[in-house]
Amino acid sequence: MPFWMDAQGDGRPASQISLRRVVKRPEVFDGRANKFVMFGPPDYEENGGYEDHREYWMWEQYLSENLLYCLDEDRENLPAQLFVARLGPATYICDRIKRAIEELDPGMHRFVRMPLMCADQITPWPEPYWFWWCEHFIDCIVPDKRDGDPRRSHGIGWNADRGYIGFRHWVDPEKDNSVYLTTIWSGPDYVPVLSESSIEGAHAWREKSHLKRYTANGFFLSDALVSRIKQELATDGVRLVEISTSSLSARRP
Repeated sequence: MPFWMDAQGDGRPASQISLRRVVKRPEVFDGRANKFVMFGPPDYEENGGYEDHREYWMWEQYLSENLLYCLDEDRENLPAQLFVARLGPATYICDRIKRAIEELDPGMHRFVRMPLMCADQITPWPEPYWFWWCEHFIDCIVPDKRDGDPRRSHGIGWNADRGYIGFRHWVDPEKDNSVYLTTIWSGPDYVPVLSESSIEGAHAWREKSHLKRYTANGFFLSDALVSRIKQELATDGVRLVEISTSSLSARRP
């Protein structure tokens, strides 16, 4: 079975390491750019679609060139996945997870190295950490049709008016204002089911309808990739939940 890998970090202090942001080049890192650190790139709501994703990618590159993330205190080790409080927040993975992804999914993803420094603000942290830009989008979630079919997702359905997978009030376009799947953690009211035929051969991907927003709170991983990550001893601080699959199609209404 595939897994869901959290990229949000809500309520997970073990992976929310305290970091100081240090501006490397104040002369080019102006006030407007500094504002992006907390609130994201400009006009992301209005842009929509894949153009919006490219802007987020360029924003992350810009931050990596002009900021340092410095640990607040000396540490012997870090979790395999870090969360930085920004819009999202941003998630970063250790080099061991990156190696596993590139081994099984070569050429499908992009990475920006996180400028992570020790508490002295001079020494780079020994293991690289990376912002992971997942380039693989699949129509994978079998939408709930409110017919009680256990082969379908429960509480997660297609919002035709807005063109994405949503949850909770997804049958009412006026109330459904989120594409996020954070509620996967909240219990039996929101249970995703993935189409086996859609994800065959995939190792790391996102639900394709999330192209409508620049962040989607997490990734789907294959069992093979999760096994490889475990072999790398890279699960500390990584939240994984097993997700059911179905023989039904993920076709949108």
